[in-house]
Amino acid sequence: MKTEEESYCCMELSNKKYLQDGCICHSRKFRRQCLKKTHLEFLLTFWNLQGPTNEISCKNRKLRQTAYRSFIAWIYGYLGRNNRKPIPACVVQKVRNTFPDPEGRYRGFLRPFDFNAFDMALG
Repeated sequence: MKTEEESYCCMELSNKKYLQDGCICHSRKFRRQCLKKTHLEFLLTFWNLQGPTNEISCKNRKLRQTAYRSFIAWIYGYLGRNNRKPIPACVVQKVRNTFPDPEGRYRGFLRPFDFNAFDMALG
């Protein structure tokens, strides 16, 4: 991960009730909540994040975004607008490996009102 804030283990989560034996990525609930494509596609519709997804990179980006939101909601509950928490590195890697960007371009953790240079160049 790019920053120290992003480079932490799931075993360091403040909410440990979902940690069973070892890494959270090995739990059945994590796979169902954050990696199951049909579940994430339902959440895309539910959270109204749908949009044109003809390209595989765009579709996978939306699935990654939804997986991260699902993880945060599962572990912390609703945080509210502009309240963000970094996601453990193991979770980010698992989601990225499941829904990869063909060009290997990924965003790191952004605080509210931080802007990604890639988005600024396109905007």
